[in-house]
Amino acid sequence: MAQCSSISLHFQNIQGVFDDPYLQDLYTQLTAVGTESMEAALHVGATIEDLDIFDIYEMIEHAASFEDVTSVYENLSKGSRNHLRSFVGQLVLFDEDYVYEAQYLSQEEVDEILDSPMETGRL
Repeated sequence: MAQCSSISLHFQNIQGVFDDPYLQDLYTQLTAVGTESMEAALHVGATIEDLDIFDIYEMIEHAASFEDVTSVYENLSKGSRNHLRSFVGQLVLFDEDYVYEAQYLSQEEVDEILDSPMETGRL
């Protein structure tokens, strides 16, 4: 088991194995769904980005007094928003009527992201 001493994180270096039961269940579920088809894999990718953005927004609130940390989170969220746009864009190529239904963010937040252009540069 490795340790990141600056923030005391412990992790195993085993692909697909998580100590956190929630993460393990999520991984198992999404991996099973994602192997069904290309469309399913793209939908899983969009779902993961939805969750990432949700988690990052929450972390931004907790790190509000740490400008450097907030900046990192804001840039990560930009990347995840771009990834969400890309996954959904590919799904629309399979089915022009495809609509991604928010899993973690509100539907309004997802629609706002999807209706806005790709983001570039640093925040």
